[in-house]
Amino acid sequence: MPKDKTSIRSKLNEIIKKYPKELEIVSNKLMCKLCLKEISFTHKHGNYNVIKHFETSKHREKKEKIDESTQEFIENSFQKAENHNFKNEFFADLTKTFIEANIPLEKLSHPSLRQFLQKYTKRDVPNPFTLRKNYVSKIYENVIAKVKAVLADYPIYLIVDETTDAKNRYVVNIMVGSLNGRQSKPMLISTTFVDQTNNKTINQCIMDSLRVIWPENMHYDRLWLILSDQVSYILKAINGFKCFFPNLNHVTCLAHHVFGIT
Repeated sequence: MPKDKTSIRSKLNEIIKKYPKELEIVSNKLMCKLCLKEISFTHKHGNYNVIKHFETSKHREKKEKIDESTQEFIENSFQKAENHNFKNEFFADLTKTFIEANIPLEKLSHPSLRQFLQKYTKRDVPNPFTLRKNYVSKIYENVIAKVKAVLADYPIYLIVDETTDAKNRYVVNIMVGSLNGRQSKPMLISTTFVDQTNNKTINQCIMDSLRVIWPENMHYDRLWLILSDQVSYILKAINGFKCFFPNLNHVTCLAHHVFGIT
């Protein structure tokens, strides 16, 4: 390539770097992206033709439209982000309130409740499925984090109880508390529906609850106490645990112990 063409090409590259949104090189020709027009460029005239083209009414109009649409896009993006963040906060607070008040999220499907909330909050009322999918798990994680903070590095105790619900399903509830020398309020750590209640399912439920508390490393020396009734399969499960948890003791619930309830 001749030297003069090489130098022109380098000059064009410099201009392109200066105005990347407006200019481009197509087949060694300088083109305006906005007007789709070739701009004459020589050593003699240099940037003059470029500046002259930028000052034309057609180019200015094109550029103003681009700038306006870009600004509108940015503003809309911020507005959408702000609305999205607010919606996330509203949905999260709504989910947390219903859960803490023991109100099923499915109640949000009721027309009267939806109309009431829409009227007085002036907000869209989410579908229960949306809340279950996007918010319940996060609230659960926050609660588990608070439970772990209370337990800290202290020894713990578990309360194990099995029952049946209104649909006659077998349910195993496990609560946990901290043995830190102070009065400790037990906290629900797991609720598990099982096909049947026996020593194997109780064993699995206890281990699953401990993995929630200690997901990375099982602290076998920190489970000191399990409180339960005297059902034979629970006693069998706890006795089997004593081989792995050296400090584990079992205490029968006072009501069951005094009255012999099984």
